[in-house]
Amino acid sequence: MRLKVLVVSELWWPEGGGGVLATYFITKLLSEHADVTVVTGSRRVEPIRGVRFVFEPLLSVRAKPLLWVNLLRLAGRSYFIKLVRDADVVYIPRLAYPLIPIVKGFGRSCCSCS
Repeated sequence: MRLKVLVVSELWWPEGGGGVLATYFITKLLSEHADVTVVTGSRRVEPIRGVRFVFEPLLSVRAKPLLWVNLLRLAGRSYFIKLVRDADVVYIPRLAYPLIPIVKGFGRSCCSCS
Protein backbone atom coordinates (compact mmCIF):
# COMPACT_ATOMS: atom_id res chain seq x y z
CA MET A 1 0.00 0.00 0.00
CA ARG A 2 1.38 3.40 -0.98
CA LEU A 3 1.76 6.27 1.44
CA LYS A 4 -0.80 9.07 1.02
CA VAL A 5 0.52 12.63 1.25
CA LEU A 6 -1.52 15.82 1.37
CA VAL A 7 0.30 19.07 0.52
CA VAL A 8 -1.36 22.35 1.57
CA SER A 9 0.29 25.38 -0.01
CA GLU A 10 -1.24 28.74 -0.85
CA LEU A 11 1.18 29.12 -3.77
CA TRP A 12 2.27 26.61 -6.39
CA TRP A 13 4.95 26.80 -9.03
CA PRO A 14 5.28 28.83 -11.28
CA GLU A 15 3.97 31.38 -8.76
CA GLY A 16 6.30 32.31 -5.91
CA GLY A 17 10.04 31.99 -5.58
CA GLY A 18 12.68 29.50 -4.60
CA GLY A 19 10.76 27.98 -1.71
CA VAL A 20 7.77 27.24 -3.95
CA LEU A 21 10.08 25.74 -6.57
CA ALA A 22 11.66 23.54 -3.89
CA THR A 23 8.18 22.38 -2.82
CA TYR A 24 7.45 21.52 -6.45
CA PHE A 25 10.58 19.34 -6.69
CA ILE A 26 9.97 17.70 -3.29
CA THR A 27 6.43 16.88 -4.37
CA LYS A 28 7.71 15.50 -7.66
CA LEU A 29 10.05 13.16 -5.77
CA LEU A 30 7.30 12.17 -3.31
CA SER A 31 4.95 11.35 -6.18
CA GLU A 32 7.30 8.56 -7.31
CA HIS A 33 6.65 6.71 -4.03
CA ALA A 34 3.35 8.05 -2.70
CA ASP A 35 -0.12 9.12 -3.75
CA VAL A 36 -0.02 12.92 -3.50
CA THR A 37 -2.82 15.48 -3.42
CA VAL A 38 -2.03 19.20 -3.45
CA VAL A 39 -4.51 21.79 -2.16
CA THR A 40 -3.46 25.22 -3.40
CA GLY A 41 -4.69 28.76 -3.93
CA SER A 42 -2.90 29.00 -7.29
CA ARG A 43 -5.11 28.70 -10.34
CA ARG A 44 -2.20 28.15 -12.69
CA VAL A 45 -0.08 25.21 -11.60
CA GLU A 46 2.83 23.33 -13.13
CA PRO A 47 1.39 19.81 -13.09
CA ILE A 48 3.17 16.69 -11.92
CA ARG A 49 2.18 13.34 -13.38
CA GLY A 50 0.07 11.36 -10.94
CA VAL A 51 -0.46 14.27 -8.54
CA ARG A 52 -4.02 15.44 -7.93
CA PHE A 53 -4.45 19.23 -7.66
CA VAL A 54 -7.37 20.86 -5.86
CA PHE A 55 -7.84 24.61 -6.29
CA GLU A 56 -9.05 26.22 -3.06
CA PRO A 57 -10.01 29.91 -3.33
CA LEU A 58 -9.63 30.38 0.44
CA LEU A 59 -5.88 29.92 -0.04
CA SER A 60 -5.60 32.47 -2.83
CA VAL A 61 -5.47 35.53 -0.56
CA ARG A 62 -2.02 37.04 -0.03
CA ALA A 63 -2.58 38.93 3.24
CA LYS A 64 -1.38 36.66 6.05
CA PRO A 65 -4.09 37.57 8.64
CA LEU A 66 -6.88 36.93 6.12
CA LEU A 67 -5.18 33.70 5.00
CA TRP A 68 -5.13 32.47 8.59
CA VAL A 69 -8.84 33.23 9.04
CA ASN A 70 -9.50 31.39 5.78
CA LEU A 71 -7.49 28.40 7.02
CA LEU A 72 -9.93 28.02 9.92
CA ARG A 73 -12.80 28.10 7.43
CA LEU A 74 -11.02 25.54 5.25
CA ALA A 75 -10.45 23.24 8.23
CA GLY A 76 -14.23 23.00 8.68
CA ARG A 77 -14.99 22.04 5.08
CA SER A 78 -16.03 18.40 4.72
CA TYR A 79 -13.91 17.72 1.63
CA PHE A 80 -10.80 19.03 3.41
CA ILE A 81 -11.50 16.99 6.54
CA LYS A 82 -11.80 13.91 4.32
CA LEU A 83 -8.48 14.70 2.60
CA VAL A 84 -6.75 15.05 5.99
CA ARG A 85 -8.30 11.85 7.34
CA ASP A 86 -7.29 9.93 4.20
CA ALA A 87 -3.70 11.19 4.32
CA ASP A 88 -0.87 9.50 6.19
CA VAL A 89 1.21 12.70 6.18
CA VAL A 90 0.26 16.34 5.67
CA TYR A 91 3.02 18.60 4.34
CA ILE A 92 2.58 22.36 4.91
CA PRO A 93 5.48 24.12 3.17
CA ARG A 94 4.60 27.80 3.53
CA LEU A 95 2.24 29.96 5.59
CA ALA A 96 -0.61 27.54 6.31
CA TYR A 97 1.02 26.39 9.57
CA PRO A 98 -2.04 27.33 11.70
CA LEU A 99 -3.47 24.08 10.29
CA ILE A 100 -0.84 22.02 12.15
CA PRO A 101 -2.76 21.59 15.44
CA ILE A 102 -5.93 20.80 13.49
CA VAL A 103 -4.16 18.15 11.42
CA LYS A 104 -2.56 16.66 14.52
CA GLY A 105 -6.00 16.63 16.14
CA PHE A 106 -7.02 14.15 13.44
CA GLY A 107 -4.07 11.98 14.47
CA ARG A 108 -2.08 12.66 11.31
CA SER A 109 1.62 13.30 11.00
CA CYS A 110 2.40 16.81 9.91
CA CYS A 111 5.56 18.48 8.68
CA SER A 112 6.04 22.15 7.93
CA CYS A 113 8.71 24.39 6.46
CA SER A 114 8.24 28.12 6.76
